[in-house]
Amino acid sequence: MNRLSRVSLTLFCAVILVSCGKDKSESAVADADKPDVSSDVVWVTVNGSPIHESELDYARQKLLGDQFVDARVEENIRQSLISSRAIAQKAEAELSAEDLANIALATQVYREELLLKSYLQRVSVPRAVSEQMVVDYYHQHPEAFGAASISDLEILKVPLGPEIDSAKVITILSGARTQENWSNIAAQQSGQKITYQKARSNQQLSPRLLSALNTLSTGDTSDVVIEAKQAYVIRVLSQQDIPPRPLSEVSRDIRKRLAAEELKKAIKSLSEKVLAESNIVRKD
Repeated sequence: MNRLSRVSLTLFCAVILVSCGKDKSESAVADADKPDVSSDVVWVTVNGSPIHESELDYARQKLLGDQFVDARVEENIRQSLISSRAIAQKAEAELSAEDLANIALATQVYREELLLKSYLQRVSVPRAVSEQMVVDYYHQHPEAFGAASISDLEILKVPLGPEIDSAKVITILSGARTQENWSNIAAQQSGQKITYQKARSNQQLSPRLLSALNTLSTGDTSDVVIEAKQAYVIRVLSQQDIPPRPLSEVSRDIRKRLAAEELKKAIKSLSEKVLAESNIVRKD
């Protein structure tokens, strides 16, 4: 396939995507919703269906923007529009009623999306994101940018069950809170199935254990925590604070987040205003 043929094929596929949606809209929406093209210049008809200059301009702008269009590319765009219209007509004649109904529904939904987007751009202006808003968000949510407090821990735990003297085990764990060598306690009380382990707070700990840990500083020991038929005591050996990434690295992401939040607020405000002016009758 030569280069010209490849260009033609590419343009044809692109114009299919651009023009099919428009053609489906014409067959799917009421005549009252169609744009007034009575004064538009018709440059070609396909089986009696006119293609207007405005459609050609739209396809040209959608595909190439402000790029220079030479005569060869212009002719490819025109021929692709003709082919697209002919295929769309063939499809409309041969597709099942169910397929056409689905296309009509999809077109209606897409049309509403375009109307909403266009209207929002015209009447709803989100609040601009200031530098101070970015800085405030950064300081209010350091964990979102990598800040963390990681603790090195030692843990005594024992399963609770019929074969375990729960009261005795809890007494042993409570007494361990004031003792230094927990590994010795586990070894001396092996008959009670007490186990000793070291861990870090950024490892997978249950929400309940993390809640107990959040109240502790270096050297502190938790009360006995019972969860999922296990009894625990936790001691914090050391703590390390990890700072967030520098603001200069994350400010762009913060700005995007805040812009999205401001857009949501603007849409919500507009929605509330329009709904207050509307007559809503639900059938459910």
